[in-house]
Amino acid sequence: MTNERLKKMILSKFKTESEFASRVGVTRQKMNKITQGRYIPKIGEAGRMADALGISMDELASFF
Repeated sequence: MTNERLKKMILSKFKTESEFASRVGVTRQKMNKITQGRYIPKIGEAGRMADALGISMDELASFF
């Protein structure tokens, strides 16, 4: 199940998912799995994702 809301938020702040993945410190492949709903990020990854997107961990958790 693709998470379109998360993808839209990422692309509103970054040019590509790859750029976002690099900022978060994960591979493009892992970020692809996260946005496709096939992988739930570990707490550290989620924290870096929330920081990069400028949202709270609670808001990020609502995407999963």
